[in-house]
Amino acid sequence: SMGTGPCPDAEELLRSYLMYGESEGTGNWQRSWNACRQVFSGVSNFWERRYEELLQDERAWTAVRHRAFCAVSARPIRQNLFGAPSESEGLFHCKTDNYIMHSFAKRSEAVQSFVATGEATIKGFANG
Repeated sequence: SMGTGPCPDAEELLRSYLMYGESEGTGNWQRSWNACRQVFSGVSNFWERRYEELLQDERAWTAVRHRAFCAVSARPIRQNLFGAPSESEGLFHCKTDNYIMHSFAKRSEAVQSFVATGEATIKGFANG
């Protein structure tokens, strides 16, 4: 089994969603305000911090590094309208909007990939 450890499971994901809900506030007004703010400024940093925390466990990091796949639609609107930025000419550009990331070399790569799956905001559409 390549020495991989346990991946964070569905129970951990559900616990994390409950923690996220609590972090967004207790009343309707506060939750609505936070949701509206995130549309323009991007997702809260809750998920980035949570993924970083989970991947500190060496067994979880090993499992994610060997077995995790992450699908992201990541072509910003501005790129569709104006083309890729000139500073990215030497970089790989997928012909479609969809990317599958796996075999992460660093924890930060995995964290940013997983965070990107939830970035369906104006910031995400504009910046990718």
